[in-house]
Amino acid sequence: MSHGAGLVRTTCSSSSSAFGPGAGAGPRGASPSEGLLDPVFPRTHGALLKVAQMVTLLIAFICVRSSPWTGYSAYRYFEVVTICNFIMILAFYLVHLFRLYRMLTCISWPLSELLHYLIGTLLLLIASIVTASKSYSQSGVVAGAIFGFLATFLCLASVWLSYKISCVTQSTATNTERGPSEQSQWGSDKTAPVPEGPVRKHTCSGRTGSGAGRLEEVAKWK
Repeated sequence: MSHGAGLVRTTCSSSSSAFGPGAGAGPRGASPSEGLLDPVFPRTHGALLKVAQMVTLLIAFICVRSSPWTGYSAYRYFEVVTICNFIMILAFYLVHLFRLYRMLTCISWPLSELLHYLIGTLLLLIASIVTASKSYSQSGVVAGAIFGFLATFLCLASVWLSYKISCVTQSTATNTERGPSEQSQWGSDKTAPVPEGPVRKHTCSGRTGSGAGRLEEVAKWK
């Protein structure tokens, strides 16, 4: 048993905002450049940790520097470690504050910061232990060693934060990008249901200049 073919035509109009002259325009409030200085970075946890580290390292350096020395090599080593850590942390702070990582793209800044904190924290811990063992009850050296241990603890917090940024975040992004490709490669266990009944073909033609179009629907039954 067969039926004749029926033709149904429906005329539809589209909104002028979808195909009008301003359809491809971006947001009105977008600015072409964000500026050199990052105003949000000083309020982040990483920036506050860096400021606290620089303050404690500077206090530790001043305490040992202003005290009478009884162990020249130990105190000199402590001064070199504290001032080098201070300079490196200040450099990373300025890189993030002035967005220099956008210009120096050849350097992996999260990985560089992680390596710096790993090496600097270990050296600072050794220097604080050696200085505390040779303080000989001098108040300035003892205070410097205490601030050295405090800076070591703050650097450990930055090590964990840098590890989360450089390793955990990158691995998560890699797994997210890999997910759809694996799904397309292996497919899914469920198959799409085959539609039953008459096959309908929809054809939509329109002119983008005027913002109106026609929708033709052809239904065939056999």
